[in-house]
Amino acid sequence: MKKLKVVGIVLACITAVILAGIGGYYLMGEKIHIEPGAQAVLEFHDEGPGIQTHITQTLAEEESEQIRNILEGKWALPEKYYVNFTSEISVRFDDKYFCISRDARRIIRLNDEDLYIGIPPEKMDEIHQIFEKYGGYFPCV
Repeated sequence: MKKLKVVGIVLACITAVILAGIGGYYLMGEKIHIEPGAQAVLEFHDEGPGIQTHITQTLAEEESEQIRNILEGKWALPEKYYVNFTSEISVRFDDKYFCISRDARRIIRLNDEDLYIGIPPEKMDEIHQIFEKYGGYFPCV
């Protein structure tokens, strides 16, 4: 009976440490909130040998809402992705920039911070399609 009590206490302590670690990880991140009806501005500026693409496009209400729904409620978590992210290839809602991965990864960086959002493949395809509608393209590295 005494051993069972000790095992229970040890398991409770291990669980508490694990939950504290997970909670700390999320506390360092940011839960995404974008006001309903917020207008999105798409930025796509890419230059290179033989390439000069400069697009700044205020998105229609439907497209803004489509991207807002993809991002709303997601967690931007601290990571270290060494991928070329820039606000010049992004969607902006007010003061928040969602920088789209320039390669085939399904990752979005929040502003200029090391906070990243993983996006399901079908949802990233939707974002890419909106960019392509206005002349953007992926990959663009």
